[in-house]
Amino acid sequence: MANRFIEKLQGFGPLTSAAINDLADATSRPRKFAAKHDLIREGDQPGPVFVMLEGWAYRYKIMPSGTRQVLAYLMCCAAITVRTRDNQDEKVLPGLG
Repeated sequence: MANRFIEKLQGFGPLTSAAINDLADATSRPRKFAAKHDLIREGDQPGPVFVMLEGWAYRYKIMPSGTRQVLAYLMCCAAITVRTRDNQDEKVLPGLG
């Protein structure tokens, strides 16, 4: 079965065989997360990188009023990490459905 994440990265430039093997190994044991499960929460320190092999998610920020503002939609093969903007962490929540 083709690895869509590796295929996406190869679109940016050639990868060595060692890099392809390392990426294949790193993505060979996927975990499933339920809808509405935060992968990264506000205040989290940089840590694991999540690679989404299927499905979709979105990055959001809780506004001072308590509402949620969607900042980005993340599709298959996205790499998800802790991001900061203006010293405020953003959250990632898998998509519904």
